[in-house]
Amino acid sequence: MSLIMLYVTNMLGYMLVALPFYIIGRIVFVKRMRSQVNLWRELVLGMFVLYMVGLASQTIIPQWSAGILAETGEFYFDVYLRSAQVNLIPFRTLNAYFFHTYTYVDN
Repeated sequence: MSLIMLYVTNMLGYMLVALPFYIIGRIVFVKRMRSQVNLWRELVLGMFVLYMVGLASQTIIPQWSAGILAETGEFYFDVYLRSAQVNLIPFRTLNAYFFHTYTYVDN
């Protein structure tokens, strides 16, 4: 359960940053379309979009850290690319798991 909470807390930061952008973009879109606003639909759509942002933050967006070094007082910004952990090819992991990893099981 603690591992799940770790991912959820990491997702929340990205979701909170995306929230104002989503609200402003959605208001502009609805005003341009001049359509009826269904509050329930807007809430569900907003939750879905924010969940997708959070999910992308954990799977696609690289890990980064920023701050100020205590010794020198200089600003730093580091990006850690985890390209080995990103699975952009559909079913690549399942294919490797069933057909390549356990080939000695076959007759």
